Amino acid sequence: MIKSVAIIGLGAVGSMVLPEFTRILGHENVYAIASDERAERLKRDGIYINGKHFLPNVVSPSVEGKPADLIILAVKSSALSQAIKDMANQVGKETIIMSLMNGIDSEPKLIEAFGAEHVVYGLTTINTSYREGEVEFSFDVGEIKFGNAENDSVQLHQRIEKIKKLFDKTDIPYQIPQNMIHELWKKFLFNASANSIAAVLHARHRYFQNIPSAVTAKALVIDEIMEVANAVGAELTDDDARFYKNIPWEWEPEGRCSMVQDIEGGRISENEMFLGSILDMAREHHLKIPACELLYLLINTIDEANKMTWREHQAT
Repeated sequence: MIKSVAIIGLGAVGSMVLPEFTRILGHENVYAIASDERAERLKRDGIYINGKHFLPNVVSPSVEGKPADLIILAVKSSALSQAIKDMANQVGKETIIMSLMNGIDSEPKLIEAFGAEHVVYGLTTINTSYREGEVEFSFDVGEIKFGNAENDSVQLHQRIEKIKKLFDKTDIPYQIPQNMIHELWKKFLFNASANSIAAVLHARHRYFQNIPSAVTAKALVIDEIMEVANAVGAELTDDDARFYKNIPWEWEPEGRCSMVQDIEGGRISENEMFLGSILDMAREHHLKIPACELLYLLINTIDEANKMTWREHQAT
């Protein structure tokens, strides 16, 4: 039974699960792993989640206490290596680690650090918005998906059942797919195409709901990503490509994807994890993907400009 949950990365995604886990397990049994200025800010200011103020428990990475039953990993890709170090003291013999990060590489890195017996594959399709300590989301569209890469082990099944029993007590929508690797690649296909185009355009969801040229641009990028996916043996199908070319975009029209939120907030985007990864795979297989390469360079330019702005701000 899961009695305690640690969250590392209390931003848009981490904050999404905080209220429900706190309601079920109690304030003292749900905590954020954070250090330095981030920890002080959370302790002092807390975070607003759907308009409600929360002052979360905060545990320093250096604290060696009772391990968490479940760790939710929800950091940006650039923070993954540090997050693995920061969570080490919270991982015990029975600890389950579930990543809700974007991309396809966080679980392999967690397995390398802690062992496959601790790691559950996960993702979220719930749209969240984060700005200056305020998080907004709705459970009306999307869900959290979790499961094992393979489901033929009794021990692996038992850890999924533990998470299921916890989620059953909450209002968080969830699904346990048969093939989580396929699910991760499907979300990666969507993020690397739609999110990347949205990042360059600073697009609201309505762009893809109402402007055909945005949809056509997304389709071009999807075709290139599918070419690479086929070359590397990824678990994507032609049906997946057709679905994401025509996805209905049921989210709030004025909402923004996570990459747009990062860029407009002056933060470094996940460009390297999305298009950077695809370009690396393409080079390994001697494939040309010019639309992805151009999109990568444009977003990288935005990221570099944001870095320059940040350095200038620090100097004043």
